[in-house]
Amino acid sequence: MRPFVYIAALRRSGSTILSELLTDPPKSFIFREPGIARGRYELHPDDIETLRPLGGRPGDFKLRWSRWLNRRLARHNPAHFVKAFRDELIIPLSDRVEQLGVKEIAHEGWGRYARAFPDMRVIVLGRDPRDIYLSMLDRRRKGVGRLSGETLTPERAAELLLPEFEHQRTMAEVLPSLRITYERLCTDPSAFDEVRAHVDSPLQAPGSAGRFNQANPQRRDEAAIHAGSLTAKRTDRWRSIDDTQATEACQEVFDRMREYAGYFGYAEG
Repeated sequence: MRPFVYIAALRRSGSTILSELLTDPPKSFIFREPGIARGRYELHPDDIETLRPLGGRPGDFKLRWSRWLNRRLARHNPAHFVKAFRDELIIPLSDRVEQLGVKEIAHEGWGRYARAFPDMRVIVLGRDPRDIYLSMLDRRRKGVGRLSGETLTPERAAELLLPEFEHQRTMAEVLPSLRITYERLCTDPSAFDEVRAHVDSPLQAPGSAGRFNQANPQRRDEAAIHAGSLTAKRTDRWRSIDDTQATEACQEVFDRMREYAGYFGYAEG
């Protein structure tokens, strides 16, 4: 069995597109933010339909663990839930899918994944914090996502992002990890080769960029940006915005996240 993949990202930093690049059933499949290590189970309906013919009975697993008593057990003992995820879903699926993994943007409990999957390979993904902020603003303005009901200031953005960065950094110190940026993925063809080699992916070419977002009516516009292949259309957006207030806000986010920016190699100007 190939290593279990853990994409460790921040919100709006390109983790969906990286999970798409590493997904091509039946060779490989990356679950998007199931939240297993935090006692949650958020499997997307279209994922269930994709995986149903491949075994593992993901719909049954979700139904069983969504029942009140089991849901309470999962939240009380997430480590037990991660083991159930491994034993009842991942292991049965591995008979027909060469590589499986998850992408997460909230990393509390990441060590539970690591203990359940000792061969786990981590991809620590970064994106320019100025562009992360712009993307977060886009989602809030559309009224979708977890930030749709709140005012998004640079201070609030940094408050949400920096704790997850600390988890990223700790993971990279103790687990087999590859640090890479969204910008490199979009502009350097060799970047995916590095990712593929790090996780021992069975894919010879990237999966379809946009395949997951295309199934979500709220994100089809994002799927259309790449239309199957990576492009640089969403890199360095902060450089071209014609809005002084937004430019200043982007700079404030950068200032509040200088350690993150330095860690991933983002420069001031």
